Amino acid sequence: MSENKYPLKIREIPGKPGYFLIPEFRISCDKPPIVVWRFEDAPEDLRGLVENDGDEDWLAVVPAYFIEDGGIPWIDCCSGFDSLCEPEKHQLASGDVVYIGTHA
Repeated sequence: MSENKYPLKIREIPGKPGYFLIPEFRISCDKPPIVVWRFEDAPEDLRGLVENDGDEDWLAVVPAYFIEDGGIPWIDCCSGFDSLCEPEKHQLASGDVVYIGTHA
């Protein structure tokens, strides 16, 4: 068995069976990652971009270099993150793109 390079100590949250706490950890990388939130947990200014008010499930910020390299097929399609609709797309001044997934 190989050694886990980034060991995490996962523990159940007291009083919430089936919910687990995973401590934050950082991995050094040269480029920013894709960041995904449950819609209600996303930063308010990004949530304010939504056009289809009421059925939002998730919000992702995709750095510009992903878009420049041809995009991300799995986030562009209707099956991305189990959404039923094509996600909304909003390009930021930085070139990053905000995707908002909905279920209706």
